[in-house]
Amino acid sequence: MHAATIRAHLLALVLAVSVPLALVLGVDIYQDRQQAIAHAKTSLRTLATTMVNNTGRQVGQARQVLERLAARSDIKRLDPAHCDPALQQLQALNPGFANVVVTDANGLALCSALAQPDGEAVSVGASAWFQHFLKVRRFTVGQPHLGPISGKWVSVLSTPIWAEDGELAGAVHLSLDLDSYDPHIPAEFLPPESRYGFFQDDGIMVWRNLDTEHVIGTRPNAEAARQIVALRDGEFESLAIDGVTRFFSVVPMPELGWVAFVGVPAESVYTKAREGALRALFTGLAVLLLVVLAVLLAVPWRLLPGASRAPLPPCRPLRAPCTKATWGCARRLAARRR
Repeated sequence: MHAATIRAHLLALVLAVSVPLALVLGVDIYQDRQQAIAHAKTSLRTLATTMVNNTGRQVGQARQVLERLAARSDIKRLDPAHCDPALQQLQALNPGFANVVVTDANGLALCSALAQPDGEAVSVGASAWFQHFLKVRRFTVGQPHLGPISGKWVSVLSTPIWAEDGELAGAVHLSLDLDSYDPHIPAEFLPPESRYGFFQDDGIMVWRNLDTEHVIGTRPNAEAARQIVALRDGEFESLAIDGVTRFFSVVPMPELGWVAFVGVPAESVYTKAREGALRALFTGLAVLLLVVLAVLLAVPWRLLPGASRAPLPPCRPLRAPCTKATWGCARRLAARRR
């Protein structure tokens, strides 16, 4: 058999195996990537839902406290000379309660668990959160701000006090320390540089696990922040304000007008997919090498190009007509002349 023919057969065999193998590898890599994304979606959505449940429960409990306070007779009197001692007791027993305040319908603080600065009554009537409360006249959660009495970064929870005639007489306000919004999810299982927290529907960030950019209480100028508020429910990948591209899962909190989000570096999502691709690649190369070895072993070595031929025994010249006995020697001589 000619060397060129052998090479052609070997090449055909290798191609017959390598082309399907490459297709299988490509499909496997694609499936690994899709599985990594699907796993990230499921895991992050579970965490975001846990955030909604945990923080929603905390806010719900605070709301019940406010509504019970608003129903107390000493509170409904709206008399700064006869403040309900429950305000101070409640604030002292709950470290997350920065202050508890009773105001009239104009936002003037009548009673406060903490002493008011300089002994003067503080008015919150012009603040954005109080104006929003006056507009909706129901339980509200205000945006983060620096409390004028507590001096801490807080978010004010407000509930109305109704007069006997059904008119709004005033309100009870709970200044909640922002750390109280911590959902206490198992963050130790998240990759480094992960971020999670809450946005208001209007794009103001309420709380985040890390705020190195000092954007809590503001509308962060980042594509990721805008997409969180716009999407409200789902998953996406976007560039965050700190320059890190993250994979986000967002879940709405309609009862508060918030959106919960969890974001992990996109690189961490695709790491497993790359690891699977490398494993598939090495496995494919190993299979291809085994195929080549099998082909080489299947072809007689003496037929391979460059293989040395064993010397043939000398044949005597034929002087007599060729017989059966001399036929083999004649064939060897003919092959040697070629």
